Amino acid sequence: MIIQTLTVKNFRCIRDATLECSNLTAILGRNGAGKSAFLYAIEYFYDIAAPFTEEDFFGRDISKPVEFCITYTALREEEFEEFRSFIQDGQLIVTKRAVYEDGKFVQKYFGNAMQIPQFAEIRKHSKKSDKVSAWNELVTKADFPDITHRAKSADQVDSFMSEYENAHPELRRP
Repeated sequence: MIIQTLTVKNFRCIRDATLECSNLTAILGRNGAGKSAFLYAIEYFYDIAAPFTEEDFFGRDISKPVEFCITYTALREEEFEEFRSFIQDGQLIVTKRAVYEDGKFVQKYFGNAMQIPQFAEIRKHSKKSDKVSAWNELVTKADFPDITHRAKSADQVDSFMSEYENAHPELRRP
């Protein structure tokens, strides 16, 4: 697989920028322009326990998440098979989000999968209690009449959503 684009948000000196890559990509610019920030973004993306600090957040504002989004293309057959549910138009899009919550930096990866749009909104919640509340609100609103089980934990919410999406693939959207 080859990196096609790298989008960086709220990381060091980069508020929001996208680097378009080709077979050979060179990063040129003045000192302080952000060249190293893109390279560190790639390093932090691949490090599952990246050493985030307050200085890694744009403007040292830890209230906004840091996001790295990489679009891969030219996937090999075994990569295509492994990530089949996340591939759209021959591309695999993976996002890593780092947030400061409950006194620590929490890092999560997300694949751009086919999913029910309302569930995608629930999955965006980083706090487990918020995810449970959002699910229970969905149950109360009865947008999906056959969803009646309230959740007591975020793991239960994830399980309910996966089961429902597997039973109703026609409702999934990119």
